[in-house]
Amino acid sequence: MKTTAAAPADYSRTARIFHWVTAVAFLVQFPIGFTMTQLTPGSTSELLFSVHGSVGFFVLWLALLRLAYRLRTKINRRNSILATWHSRATLIAHWTIYSLLILVPLTGWAGSVAGDILELFGIVRLPAILPPDHTWSIWLLWSHGLLAFSLMAIVAVHIGFGLQGYLEGSAEEPESPTPSGVPASS
Repeated sequence: MKTTAAAPADYSRTARIFHWVTAVAFLVQFPIGFTMTQLTPGSTSELLFSVHGSVGFFVLWLALLRLAYRLRTKINRRNSILATWHSRATLIAHWTIYSLLILVPLTGWAGSVAGDILELFGIVRLPAILPPDHTWSIWLLWSHGLLAFSLMAIVAVHIGFGLQGYLEGSAEEPESPTPSGVPASS
């Protein structure tokens, strides 16, 4: 009889919660960020800028907490079954995602406060990372957008590899051998 293989639990419940909260926040951030830059200045764009900055600040702290957790927690790796290039690519992609999850909000925060004040949901005013400077603001916000699109591309690849792993992990396995090593007869 053939069975469906269950994927091994590589990540703890905490790591999975960090992963999915980050994923949802990022997937909300990207369309808001894109939409707000396409609107003419007004109350809707101001609201979107405020929400985008506030959620971005949350993503920054979430990424820092997630990174701290990741550095202190050992992961039960399945990578031994992956090709060497795939294992290395996975490791590079994960660390690149961590880096960009920190750099994207930082460049957004720095670019916003270099050109204007950034408030969290209109309540708490964030301190300036840099002194106000219109030229720096333009450069930082351009970098913020470029890094965000880079993050989206890497996340798309990450999702693709995740789906590939999920589909391969749920593929049917050959019949398992009997204790003597001889395949069981049907």
